Amino acid sequence: MMCSESVSLTNMISPTFSWNIDRNLSVYIPYVDNSCANEEYFKHVFKSLNIGIVSCVYFRTKQSVYSNTSYGKTATIYMKDWFDNISVEHLQEKILEDNGPEARIVHDDPHYWVLQENKKPVPENYIERLTHLQNEMVKTNKELFTRINFLEQKNLTLETTIAEMQWWIKLHDTNINYLCNKVNSPIVEATQVESSPNTNQVTFQTIWENRLRERSNRVNYRDMDETGHT
Repeated sequence: MMCSESVSLTNMISPTFSWNIDRNLSVYIPYVDNSCANEEYFKHVFKSLNIGIVSCVYFRTKQSVYSNTSYGKTATIYMKDWFDNISVEHLQEKILEDNGPEARIVHDDPHYWVLQENKKPVPENYIERLTHLQNEMVKTNKELFTRINFLEQKNLTLETTIAEMQWWIKLHDTNINYLCNKVNSPIVEATQVESSPNTNQVTFQTIWENRLRERSNRVNYRDMDETGHT
């Protein structure tokens, strides 16, 4: 037999009396046994106890804090309509009162549910909003995936270009060092052959004069060998 603990379910409806009932109130039940965690059962109980019409019920499995096991469920109930009667008014008062007695409904004597205020209600268009959000996320992910692929290809191209530039820079450095060595070598030779006490600089004219003098000496030695002079 179904009843409401501490709450009379007898309708005391007066045609001239307005009940203080929150039409948007949703309810949270911290524990529901697995045997009755069924939306149709909840709808039947709330209607038969003259509480209201249940729109939907969301169940979540409870996890034990001491072991990795589950026991029972929690239930979040959204109402399509609350009935106008004093029983519902008193029930809501207990639900909304933080320090008062628990709000209970006995669904199968002696089994009951403790009713609390759902302080995180889901909007009425929750499903539509969730679907829209999921579609937007899918679209955004596709755009990001395309953008990432483009940037990866661009990055690969830049890495290849940089590697080629580094190769050319090394080649140019090698060529410049080679030319510098070729230009500086006559100066070293001339410094070793002749140095002036009055100057530390050797001009290219001095270099070529020394080379011409050496060539002239070699010619003279060759002529002396051909004439038989020693």
